[in-house]
Amino acid sequence: MIAFPDKYLPLFAFLLLSVGIQSSYAQNAILPFTQKGIYGYRTNDSVVVEPLYDMAFEFREGLGKVIHNGKPCFVDSTGKQVITTDYDYASSFSDGLARVEKDQRWGFIDRKGKLVIPFIYESVHSFSQGIAMVERGGKYGFIDKKGAIIIPLQYDEISFFSEGVAEVRKGRKWGYINNTGKVILAPEYDDVLPFSEGLGIVKSLGHFGAVDKTGHIVIPFIHNHLGQYSNGLASYSDRDSTYGYINHDGHIVIPMQYSEVRPFKNGRVLVKKNNMYQYLNTSGEVLAELPFDKVDDFAEGLARVEKNQKVGFIDTTGKLVVNLLYTNAHSFAEGLVMVEKNWKWGFVDKTGKVVIPLEYDGVTYFSDGVAMVHKNNKWGFIDKAGKIVVPLEYDVLYYPTEGLAGASKNGKYGFINLKGETVLPFIYFTAESFLEGLARVIKDGHTYHINKRGECVKYKHFVCHGEVNASKK
Repeated sequence: MIAFPDKYLPLFAFLLLSVGIQSSYAQNAILPFTQKGIYGYRTNDSVVVEPLYDMAFEFREGLGKVIHNGKPCFVDSTGKQVITTDYDYASSFSDGLARVEKDQRWGFIDRKGKLVIPFIYESVHSFSQGIAMVERGGKYGFIDKKGAIIIPLQYDEISFFSEGVAEVRKGRKWGYINNTGKVILAPEYDDVLPFSEGLGIVKSLGHFGAVDKTGHIVIPFIHNHLGQYSNGLASYSDRDSTYGYINHDGHIVIPMQYSEVRPFKNGRVLVKKNNMYQYLNTSGEVLAELPFDKVDDFAEGLARVEKNQKVGFIDTTGKLVVNLLYTNAHSFAEGLVMVEKNWKWGFVDKTGKVVIPLEYDGVTYFSDGVAMVHKNNKWGFIDKAGKIVVPLEYDVLYYPTEGLAGASKNGKYGFINLKGETVLPFIYFTAESFLEGLARVIKDGHTYHINKRGECVKYKHFVCHGEVNASKK
């Protein structure tokens, strides 16, 4: 038994209570679920909102966005529909407001559904920390939650803020502003990179330097190349095809000697010297040499490597964990990677074990536990155990979105679920994937949108043509 001094007991009790509250919250979180392609909400214990909607999204700021007959609405935690709209689009709430679109113009509504910022913008971003980027007349700026312009709409392009600073463009020239709209660096330069570790990389007259958040030039414009800072260092070059690393003061820490460099991560970096890949620490010391012809970036803890036209994978120590056996491979996704050998594809795990035999003519990466596979000119779905969950009988197959996958057979398109059941019949000349409860289709020469019941829904400038209702055909 562990004993705690009395002075720590209140803190210990608070931590237990916090863990209990968080655990209870997680258990009782309201999450979307689907039945036969129709969405509702439930907790672990019970259904909160019966499946009534074409699509449902996670709750944000106490409200869940749903799509009904092609229109966005919002429900509260009791299942009551508290906001009904006739807008073409509405985002989830962020900072108390939601973006809405109507007739190709954008504005914002509050949590009561009231339009608080009118439809006067060509595009808008969600609010964050009280401000949102907007576009009008091809120019960008920022507004506050009352709609007041706080950064004038005078820029041709504005990036997202990084460390409180955004890149801005006027014409062909770039500069920086802070989140109050103050100009840090006038847009007079050839290029700029996002701020990192308090410095922004700037290109002027073909050479690179760095400025701080006051616009003061910290590193003069003398380098042919200068990368973003990470772990206190940035790659640099003063001559073609040879690179090293400098610190925040511009002093050389690792001299130019490498033909290939990347940003530091977790105190180390992969470089190439004399056709040999090496891992370095921030002092430039060699931690390991990697005798491969090519080394890719890491994904899920492993990196793809090539040698003598064979492909395998290494871990973060440089150890080969998937042997060089394959002629092709992609990056790991959901713990598995697609590999090719003798013109056939399958999947191996992170130990190199073949978990799905190399028997397919083509495969795709795993997403939400399924992958598409191709054999004898037909497509289907398999799960991560290699079990065929949707038979290979389709000429064209899309990744499932919102619970349904577009597919084609015998020259017609329809929609199936991940049990292989036909949800919407194969009657369309072509069909696109579902997005926010609607899919665009072409039938009998007409282009229109359908919901998950196959009913035509008027959307933007697309209209219905009376007879097109797949659910009745």
